[in-house]
Parts: sequence; structure tokens; C-alpha cells
Amino acid sequence: MDPQAIVLDKLQDDINYYGDYGKQFLSYSDIRVLFTTPNLFKQDTLKSKALIEGSYFHTAMLEPDRLSEYNIVDVASRSTKAYKEMCPPGEILLLKKEQEHLDLLVNTMKNSLEMSSLIYSRDNKFEVPGTESIMNNLWKGKADIITDTPFQIKAEDEHGEEQVINYSDGAVIDLKTTSDMTKFKYSFFTYNYDAQSYVYQRLFNKPMLFLVIDKQTMRLSMRPVSAETVDRGKHKVELATKIYEKFFGDKATHDVNTFIDKQII
Repeated sequence: MDPQAIVLDKLQDDINYYGDYGKQFLSYSDIRVLFTTPNLFKQDTLKSKALIEGSYFHTAMLEPDRLSEYNIVDVASRSTKAYKEMCPPGEILLLKKEQEHLDLLVNTMKNSLEMSSLIYSRDNKFEVPGTESIMNNLWKGKADIITDTPFQIKAEDEHGEEQVINYSDGAVIDLKTTSDMTKFKYSFFTYNYDAQSYVYQRLFNKPMLFLVIDKQTMRLSMRPVSAETVDRGKHKVELATKIYEKFFGDKATHDVNTFIDKQII
């Protein structure tokens, strides 16, 4: 393994982070694969429209100078001849109408004074990689935003009572889009953002705050993470670690190619 400074420098580059170099680390996104399809662990997957849209949104919010890297196609749909001629095999390109909608999301979040003051606070760092040994395995993560500026927000707990959340040492701020804000609480756990909260808290030694925008209604939301949710995420990491070591660890005991999911329901 390279010295830590070299590791972080390499992981700054998305080609390394998502490529072969980054695959020597576990990440919170691996957890869902380990839980559901361990036979596909660390295998390249096909790009999806949602993935490209999420990437564009984050780039527009945090690294707008890189927007020229996205090829935008001004056609009605992906079934048109013009689109098929422009799109390389295995790739997905954004349509002009999709780009315009994403730009509307970006402007809506940027125009929120409360959110913008957090996202663009002086000395904030964007796209910050981190690594840490967690449960005897190396994990990686890349924080959207690291802020060292203390702040506080008021948010309602599960009983509808207002609480003041103090971020005295700053926070890891993560930007999310959702197709339905009313169901975000459930998709939060489905996509293992609780595990992300635990892992990133370990990587960066700061609590997480999620800033969310609904892709349909443009509704904005701030979602602090409770200690109970972090503990739930820790439990998921523990379970994922057991599966990883069972199939892929130095002392693996099972062949993933013979895996059959057996659960009592």
C-alpha cells in the first residue's frame, strides 16, 4: 500500500477512485452489493441515467468548471437515430431537456441562502477523499463538502419536536437528489446512507448533514443524522464486513460462485 499522502492524492482522481486502484478499498456503496448480489462484488456495472444525472448535479454544484466534460445531446429521446449515432457503446449521454432540468435543480439549491451559506462557506473543501481501517479492512470515501466552520440548524425529531443541532467542529455535507421527498426517509436506509454516515464519520471525524432536493417538486430539505442512525449504519458495516470476509477476505471460507441466498421469512 502506498503512503497515505500518495493514496489520497491518487484517490482525488475519479479514474483512480472508481477504477482498479480504488477497488482495493471497501466503500459504503459496496454494502448493497454485498447484501444482495455478492457474486457481482467489485464488477463493473452499466451506467444508468440516474447515475449520470447525479454526477452532473454534483459537478454543477461543486466543480462547474468541469461541466464541459459532459456531452449533451439536443434530441427528443434516446431512441432517435441522432442520439444513437452520438452515443458510444455502453455510455449514456444527457439530453438537453434533462440538462435544463438539472440546471434548474442546481439554481434552486444555490438560491437558498441557508443552504448556499453552508455549501460555499469560506475555506470549505470539495470532493475530499479519505481512507481508514474499519473493522480490520481498508475503507474509502469521498466527501462532497468538508466544512470546519461551526454552525447549528433547527430540525424536527421523529415526534415533531424542534431540536437544535450543533455542529461545533463543522461537518461532512453530502448533496442528494430524490424522486420523492416524502419517501426519502425510507430510501435513506434502502440506499444505506446510514452506513455512509458511519463510514464518513470515521473517515473525516465529523458528523454528516445531508442536503436534499426533490427532482419533481424542487422541495429542499436538510437532514441531520441521529446517533441512532449512525449506530444502525455501524451494524450494517459489521454485517457487510462478515460477508466480505466470508467470500473475499484473506481467510475466505466460501466460494462466492456457489452462493445461494437462504433466509427465513
